[in-house]
Amino acid sequence: MKNELEISEVDVLSAPTVTIINNEPDRKKSIIENTPAIFEIVENQNAVGTEPLVELDSQSEVVRWCGSISNLLKNMALTQG
Repeated sequence: MKNELEISEVDVLSAPTVTIINNEPDRKKSIIENTPAIFEIVENQNAVGTEPLVELDSQSEVVRWCGSISNLLKNMALTQG
């Protein structure tokens, strides 16, 4: 096709410099500053290959807070009539 460039036709010297970034703080900085970068992601060697623990609703902080918020809203609705 006429409009497609071959890889050999691309001027590599005029391409922007792209940094390879491997750590989290530098990745965040690159995203915030909108700078070109390659993020190399590697498998976590310290990860355990088992299924994650399941949180029980009865022990959940989320459920506890949702219940408190729900009760607070009900009480406010009753007092304001």
